[in-house]
Amino acid sequence: MSEYQYYEFLAIDRRLTAREMAELRAISSRADITPTRFANEYNWGDLKADAGKLLERYFDVHVYVANWGTRRVALRMSAARVDANAIGSYCISDQTSLRKAGGFVIVDLWSELEDPEDWEDGSGWMASLAPIRTEILGGDLRPLYLAWLASAQDGQLDDDDVEPQVPPGLGDLSAPQTELAGFLRLDPHLVAVATEGSSTEVSAPPGFPEWLAALPAGEKDGHLLDIVQGKESRARTALLERFRRQTSKKTGVRQPRNEGRTVRAILDAAAARREEHEEAAARRAEEEARRRREADRVARSKYLVGVSKRSDSIWSEVEALICTLTPRAYDQAVVLLRDLRDAGKQAGRPDGFAARVAVLRERHARKPSLLARLQAAGLLKG
Repeated sequence: MSEYQYYEFLAIDRRLTAREMAELRAISSRADITPTRFANEYNWGDLKADAGKLLERYFDVHVYVANWGTRRVALRMSAARVDANAIGSYCISDQTSLRKAGGFVIVDLWSELEDPEDWEDGSGWMASLAPIRTEILGGDLRPLYLAWLASAQDGQLDDDDVEPQVPPGLGDLSAPQTELAGFLRLDPHLVAVATEGSSTEVSAPPGFPEWLAALPAGEKDGHLLDIVQGKESRARTALLERFRRQTSKKTGVRQPRNEGRTVRAILDAAAARREEHEEAAARRAEEEARRRREADRVARSKYLVGVSKRSDSIWSEVEALICTLTPRAYDQAVVLLRDLRDAGKQAGRPDGFAARVAVLRERHARKPSLLARLQAAGLLKG
């Protein structure tokens, strides 16, 4: 199998200029380039540029997938629009990192899997993952906690490292966050354990209700109109961004840090949960198998009652099949003889079957192929 790499970049906050598109075309003659997108896949070669530099200069989201197990999603956000300190508390490994470039904060999330059993085309991930950027801009830290959790899962953190602040609402992930968990190959049992440390409701930041009440009525009406028109995400993002800009410099307010669990405690709890889940699944499978066996036994018993009632006609059918002298007919005759044997046992008359088989064996003694089949099926004595 040849190597496969997929690169895609997306511009959200502004469109690329004609000059910028020409610069990108000079990098790749085959790429799909539009004012908002650059995408290309490689089966032998590679991108003739630094993907990180392209993100810094032109784009807001980058997705990378390789068939040897590497996945990457990187997000560029204006430093003025995010709380870099809050974001940075989750980005503390090579696999989940934060860097600053110019006036931007870039969050880089990786997943590595050695020798993957299967892999998939990378072209479907951008649409699923790009909304993560909007969520983070709106103050939702759940995507970053998931990325931190992936670092813990993949051995990127020390056992005694303490988890960062657990965002509320982990038990009710958004669709993009669910996709991110899959992209990072997060163990669902690990996510479930992490959820135990998360409050169920996403609450407003401290001081937000009072700040909102003081907004001019016309501005609040504009946000309400966005909500009515189905633009809840835009309204939420705009309000939370403005709240942070206006309050962080004045008050320096930060979410209180939780006491947090250690990485080892979380991983051990997930392992215990996984073992319990697997044991429960095994019990359910065994119970289902037992029910199937019992249903088969009941059905077989009913069938054998019918065989007993028409045993004479079945014996005649066996004789007719044997007389055709074909291997397939012999196999069919063996199946019927098994039914007759089992029906005799169920009815308490096993000797009657044995006597008739002895006669059949004597009559067809010169058919070694038939006799071998009867012997293999356990239908002959001695």
